Amino acid sequence: MKQQIIYWLIPLLYLSTVESKIEDYTCLQVKIKAKYVEKALDFLKNPDNQMYRMPMTFWTCESDHYCYISALHTDDISFERRSTTPYYVVVDCNNDFRGVVVSIGTGYHQCTPKKPAVIIRASN
Repeated sequence: MKQQIIYWLIPLLYLSTVESKIEDYTCLQVKIKAKYVEKALDFLKNPDNQMYRMPMTFWTCESDHYCYISALHTDDISFERRSTTPYYVVVDCNNDFRGVVVSIGTGYHQCTPKKPAVIIRASN
């Protein structure tokens, strides 16, 4: 029985040591740490927080997927206060991460690196 438990735990231990694939992003010369991107995505995993996810009107993720945005806070204090921020994580309808954008005027600028998806203004 103990041997079975050990074989069951090995994959879990391996997965817990694998680093996140989310990188730091740069938005108009402002660096956003990956930990804040992860924090914003974790926040959206809670069904009670879905009201903080807004449609990204007139914009699309690769392959015409409809996108949603949610505030991306760049420090712990603004996250706790849910302060207004020009930075957003972009997710698809399944809450899968698609990228990071910054609000500029009436549109958005995609932060680099431009992955996992390219976010573009939809044509009318």
